[in-house]
Amino acid sequence: MIKAIIVDDEQHCTDRLRILLEKHFNSSIQLIGEASSVEIAKTLINNNHPDLIFLDIQIHDQTGFDLLNNYSSIPFYVIFTTAYEQYAIKAFKFSAIDYLLKPIEPKRLSEAIQK
Repeated sequence: MIKAIIVDDEQHCTDRLRILLEKHFNSSIQLIGEASSVEIAKTLINNNHPDLIFLDIQIHDQTGFDLLNNYSSIPFYVIFTTAYEQYAIKAFKFSAIDYLLKPIEPKRLSEAIQK
């Protein structure tokens, strides 16, 4: 079972992703937390040691990259979930396994998770 956290400051986006995960990946992904800020995400990560983070780019006045910069070696997989396509190259420099544009489509989510 993959332990996952969603990091997004838009509740409707978090809700949609949670619903997709529960509907299509309930047997393979355990959602162990949701964070609406970089600080909350750091706490969740440090306390729960997830395998996978679904990470938005813009999180209030910070970014998903600000979160990742806290780690000299990123101890989890990252799938970016964002409305900003211009950050894709930077995301892959952080070893992202995929980059999903919102609204997230079930087929693309499935492809990302298979990676």
